[in-house]
Formats: sequence, structure tokens, C-alpha cells
Amino acid sequence: LAFSCNVGGMTTPISSPQNVAALATLRQFGGDLTWADWLQVSIPFCCVAVVAAWVVLLCHHARDLSPGEKDRLSAMTSEQAVASRRIPEVVYEKRQVEPG
Repeated sequence: LAFSCNVGGMTTPISSPQNVAALATLRQFGGDLTWADWLQVSIPFCCVAVVAAWVVLLCHHARDLSPGEKDRLSAMTSEQAVASRRIPEVVYEKRQVEPG
């Protein structure tokens, strides 16, 4: 959650108070930065930052296994191991809702 808040706060000029303060200071000293200028830099940077945060979390999780979890993973077949690393699907039951 902290990674996503930091990355999201860098994306637009008004998404974080620090960005607003930086733009105000820049304007006091004669600089001007448009939304397009900001987004040209922030979107590629934030995309790379999201991927980097994901890699850091994956590396940390791979080293932070409990003994029971290590045993469970070592007992899995290769198909089960691949399936356990997928993002789970949302499953729901469709029910007819009646008024009253």
C-alpha cells in the first residue's frame, strides 16, 4: 500500500501536496510547468516505479517464507506451483434477488 501511495502521489501535479508546493516554488522563480510537461516525465517514471515495486515485493516474499510454507511449496507439482502464482479470479454465484 505504501508503494502505491508514493507512486500515485507522483503521477499528477495535484495528487500530492509536495507537488503543489514544488510547482508554486517553481513559479515564484520564473519557471512554468504545464500538465503535459509534468505527465511526459511522470507517467513513464511511475510505470517503471510500479514494476520496480512489484519486483521488490516478489523478491522479498520469495525470501520471507515460513517453514510450513516452504514445505507446502516443495511438495507441489510444477503445475500446482504455476497455478499458485497466478492472480486469483473473482468467483461469485449469480442469484436472483427478489424484492421484499
